[in-house]
Amino acid sequence: MSSLAIIDLGSNSTRLLIPPGERRERITGLGRSGFGNTGLERTLAAVDEYLELAAERNVERVAAVATSAVRDAGPAAAALAAELERRRVELYVLTGEEEAALTFAGATLDLRPGERATVVDVGGGSTEISSGRAGWNPEWLRSFDLGSVRCTRDYERFTRADRKRLAALALETFHLPPAARADRLIAAGGTATTLAGLLSGGDSLEIHRIGLNDVETLLDELEPLSPGEISSRYAVPLLRAQVFRAGLTLLASAVRACGHESFTVSKKDLLDGTAHDLKNGVGILSQR
Repeated sequence: MSSLAIIDLGSNSTRLLIPPGERRERITGLGRSGFGNTGLERTLAAVDEYLELAAERNVERVAAVATSAVRDAGPAAAALAAELERRRVELYVLTGEEEAALTFAGATLDLRPGERATVVDVGGGSTEISSGRAGWNPEWLRSFDLGSVRCTRDYERFTRADRKRLAALALETFHLPPAARADRLIAAGGTATTLAGLLSGGDSLEIHRIGLNDVETLLDELEPLSPGEISSRYAVPLLRAQVFRAGLTLLASAVRACGHESFTVSKKDLLDGTAHDLKNGVGILSQR
């Protein structure tokens, strides 16, 4: 039994973690169409499903973290906040820097104390890059307003020319000071875990290292396909398939901007960092 469950209200997906390792994900598209009703309805349906599961597991406390979609929604996010309050779900709307720090904490939980790493998380509405020694205080972190959902809106057909333009924009935008770079780069988030699942032949992340050439080869394969064809051929949910090419392009650009040619993928991320923070009172949210 766990005393705590965490829900991540992302721009493209709504995810659940019941520690230590029970996870669920629904692609809900909250950040699409300016926080529209359809995305909100899908998100609340996922929350209700997760609350039922949490009750079955005798979870005592459910907290939700909201990222770019809710940060950008302004007053429109009030409806979501009211629905969560009615369901007795604690809501934490994260700043970009808080999201980066919590993702770094989660992705480095299994590293040796003091081990250095850079963590990249390509989300639907933003990309977070953080670097430092494993734990709660990365030496450098930044949140950039480039994400797979946001950029798919700008490059709807996603032709080869669109891919080149987005890659150039991302390389101009993303940066990591040379002094903050680490020998190890970890990618977290839905784009990275979907990529690892495809390359490993299933949903396993048991793949030692992914090279940028692997990402570019997959992007070449995806280029002539429609989102529907990507979804059916690669068994990727349609709402993920619609933004996957933009997400891969951003991921490759972020890895290059950090001075790397390859990376590993972590299943642990924002959810795990948040759970550790709220359970142990050692991090960001517990100090609010």
